[in-house]
Amino acid sequence: MTTPGGVAFGIWSLIHLLLFEFILYELFSSIKRIFAINPIGWCFPLLASIFIDVWMGLDRYYIIAFVLAYFIISAVSYIYHIIVKRKVSSPVWVEPPPRVWLTDDPQEKERMVYKLFGRHPHILTYYGEDDETGELILQHLPNGSLSSYLINHPDTPLWRRVEWAREIAKAIAYLHTQGVVWYNIHLGNVLVADDMHVVLSDFKHSLIRPSDDYNCQHLPPLQYACPRSYFGRTSRRQDIFGFGVLLFALLADRYPHCVTSGLMPSDDEIMNTYTLHDEEIFDTLPDPVFGSVVDSCFRLRYWSGSELVEELELVSLSLMGYVVSIGISLACVAIF
Repeated sequence: MTTPGGVAFGIWSLIHLLLFEFILYELFSSIKRIFAINPIGWCFPLLASIFIDVWMGLDRYYIIAFVLAYFIISAVSYIYHIIVKRKVSSPVWVEPPPRVWLTDDPQEKERMVYKLFGRHPHILTYYGEDDETGELILQHLPNGSLSSYLINHPDTPLWRRVEWAREIAKAIAYLHTQGVVWYNIHLGNVLVADDMHVVLSDFKHSLIRPSDDYNCQHLPPLQYACPRSYFGRTSRRQDIFGFGVLLFALLADRYPHCVTSGLMPSDDEIMNTYTLHDEEIFDTLPDPVFGSVVDSCFRLRYWSGSELVEELELVSLSLMGYVVSIGISLACVAIF
């Protein structure tokens, strides 16, 4: 029994229709929020559709179809990883080693936190205490804060900004494994080292093994403060939300809802950003990949710094996959 010709050729029309619906799905952010799947942009369905057309064409188009297949494979791998990760991951606090904390004094707390951390490549180095004054002896970094560096070097390339974001996420993940919530997260507390890597500093207001419903009197800069409606969802809520603001500022060279002032917003703009965030109205980073990471931070879809690291590593691998695909494509064109 043979398949009717109309059915056989109609399959391709059905596939094109499904791919077109995928494009519509990628264009409407409200749909993406309902299903909570990280978008990969409209490139996958569009490339897949072109791939089908080219593959069904003349023989001389096979090489072009082969090139497009590499891009499609990269996008499919990204989708698979996201689906698997969301299926197996759960909001579980990884219990840190048991420790007893006997003080809420900011300076004493910072001393204890630094002693707990030991040496970490992306946390400011602690050398001890001054015998006379008792003050902490910390690493001196003349490049200053990341905030001032970005203001003075607005031409900092994108690849370096992305690398800084990954380093900050790794440091936050390490804090969380030690049961510490950085809390006072902002660009001013990230310092630029001599080798152009970044380190976290200022743990006076950090929280040590807090409960999910902790209530802290101190607030980070208001543009970094998470919505009050997130109270009780996770003790790491401020670090996750604040990292989203930090990543937004790193890549867009401005703060959310501060379109014209760059990284030096006025008090009115800061208050406006805080008010909008508290109402869960979030700015959008115009980037098909990193924009989804920022949005997931704003909506608290991550539960720890480790998930941030995984997501940023995945994004980097995805971008690397596209670069490799382009290289292979050029090589194929040169050979054939």
